[in-house]
This record gives sequence, C-alpha cells and structure tokens, in this order.
Amino acid sequence: MIAVTSTKKSKEEQTSGKGFPESTIPLFFEQMSLWKEFVESEEGKDVAQAGLDFAQISTRHMSDMFRKIGEALPRTMSTDEAIQKSREIYQICARSYSQMFKEAMVTPSILKQNAKALDAFLDWKIETDRASQEALNNLGIPTRNDMDEISERLYLLDKKMDGLHKELSLIASRSRGQKKG
Repeated sequence: MIAVTSTKKSKEEQTSGKGFPESTIPLFFEQMSLWKEFVESEEGKDVAQAGLDFAQISTRHMSDMFRKIGEALPRTMSTDEAIQKSREIYQICARSYSQMFKEAMVTPSILKQNAKALDAFLDWKIETDRASQEALNNLGIPTRNDMDEISERLYLLDKKMDGLHKELSLIASRSRGQKKG
C-alpha cells in the first residue's frame, strides 16, 4: 500500500499516475476487499438472492401493469374520457403495486432480509433508548420509568389512604355508638 503523508504536495505529486490522489488509493482497495468479502459471504449471497427475487417479481408485475395501461388507453379521447382513464390507470397501478409487494413480502429471501433489517432496527432502538435513559439520569432529569414508578407508588399510597380512611371512619362510628349507649 502507498503511505499517506501529511506534507502538502502539488496536484501532480498527489496522484499516482492513474488520476487518484494517493490518500484515496488505500481506502479504495480496502473498501473493494471488504466488498469482495461481503459478496462472497453467506449474507452477501442472501442479499443478492433477495434482490434478484424482488427484481423478477417487480419486472413481472410492472410488465403486466404497463400492458393493462396500454389496453386501457384508447388512441384518441376527450377530456372527460381522459379523466376517467386517469382514474382507471391509477387503479391499475395501485392494484399492480399492491400485488407486487404482497408477493414480494412472502418471498423467503426477502422475508429473511426484512427480518434482519427489523432485528438491526430493534437493536438500534434498544441501544438509543438505553443511551437516552442514561443521559437523562446523568442530567438528573426524571425518565418515563421514574415517572411510572412514582405514579405506581402514589397509586399504592392512595389505596392505603383509602383503607386507613375506612378504618378511621369505622372506629369513629363505633366510638360514637359507645358514647350513646
């Protein structure tokens, strides 16, 4: 690999004869190496299969959609007919896209990639929630969990107070009954 130096060089000195600045050559080859590893990995093959499956599904549905649009369009039409045909074309497109995605969403290779994306999103969400909670705790700001805990404790305290109030009322009524008798 070519070493990157921190001294300023002229544009001619910065290029390696192929038009690339020296500083980008190692990064380019490193990225290509990582890309090659990914493409040859099982995950890369899964992603490629999902892409291929979606391309086949979408090509078939788009072809069918354009055929139906062509059949729906007359060679000449009035403004009112054009408005009606626009609605019909919109419905053709909406149905076609709906059918395409319905089929794609149950294709095993696409399901697998969607599951991986959802897992990654949920991992990210858990981590960002944890980091947010930690930041709020460090700043001394009550979090939702803190407020929920306080709310629960207040509810339990309120229940105890209701119980004590009933007991005191019962004792007071007994006391009044004993004074009369």
